[in-house]
Amino acid sequence: MPFLKSTIFFVKLIFIPVKVDFVLVSLNHFNRSYGKNDFLQPIKEDLKKSNKSFLYFEDTDLKGAYRKFPRSDEAIGFDFITFCLIALKKIGMSHKASIKVLRAVFFRNLDYKFLINMAGYTLSFFSEMFPTRTHFELQHGLIFNNREWWMLDDWNKFQNCGILLNGKGSKEILLSNKDYVSKESSKLLISGGKDIKKNYFPNNQIKNILFTEQITIDNSSLEIKEYIDFFCTILMNNIDFIRSHNIFIYIKEHPRIPNSLNSRYSDFEFVMDINKLENNSLFAHLTFNSSSVFEYSLMGIPSIIIDGLSRRDPKFLLDTYKMPATDLLINKNTSFKEIIQRLEDNNYFHNKSKEFESWSGQFFEDHNPEILTEIVKSKNFS
Repeated sequence: MPFLKSTIFFVKLIFIPVKVDFVLVSLNHFNRSYGKNDFLQPIKEDLKKSNKSFLYFEDTDLKGAYRKFPRSDEAIGFDFITFCLIALKKIGMSHKASIKVLRAVFFRNLDYKFLINMAGYTLSFFSEMFPTRTHFELQHGLIFNNREWWMLDDWNKFQNCGILLNGKGSKEILLSNKDYVSKESSKLLISGGKDIKKNYFPNNQIKNILFTEQITIDNSSLEIKEYIDFFCTILMNNIDFIRSHNIFIYIKEHPRIPNSLNSRYSDFEFVMDINKLENNSLFAHLTFNSSSVFEYSLMGIPSIIIDGLSRRDPKFLLDTYKMPATDLLINKNTSFKEIIQRLEDNNYFHNKSKEFESWSGQFFEDHNPEILTEIVKSKNFS
């Protein structure tokens, strides 16, 4: 149905002009709350309140993997255009020529002023097709996680693009780092992050540890095995200590993994799915380098960082973001047991909780209610 709906819309667009203030573009795997995109939701609500007209396009990968994730009822599928791009490429047409063809056929009747994107290639797609419009990439996750998209050479191809950031901390990092994106402050606006529901609270009297797993459908079977084996080795090396201290580890799988891998930990009776957590108190958050550290830090929950897996190096969190976790780092010098014992100290735990909460606030601010006004004012930066 999404493909059919998409096809009908773009065929109609050949004949019927559509003019809106904003275009929003996303991928369906960001629909993580009952089919809703939590990242875009605050902006959509702002648009509705201010009576700004908008179109909401939602893309998928067409291969089958992302199609397992829910689709938004509000969105128009971008599936048909993605299919056209694949078809044009297969017949030997260049990317630039494909853009011209699609612009002439399916997009000549579309008119908009601003675009907010969080779907990868579609930012360059619309920027090339509508070079006089103003476009923004909405930050989702960490922007320094070895993603070529944020590198200076790639970004500067599109002079009419800016970034909507989660907090001032990210803006300061971008402006001070010569290797990443535009130096123009006017292109970096603070929109704030998605609405973080503080469902957990810090408590070092009950040893509940939440592990945010980072395996996704994009990982190869070898990468998945390497990841799980590394984590299981840590558990095995500390199994007696974990059992004797009544430590329970709850697995929160990545949203982009439709098939559960929890059975991989069946040998450890103290490891279970997050849905089995009976109270909302957490002793700590455990991860390799997930951006979830910001969410749990906002709740005052300290993060224990696992070091040693090359594909999940936490160096950028510690060095670039200055995360206060150098003394909570599991590596060849510091064991899981030592870190747990540190957090058992009430004064240490309390101070660490406050430190994490303060640190995360600069990178994950509340939604900026004036962001639409700021976007409109930035209209001429192209």
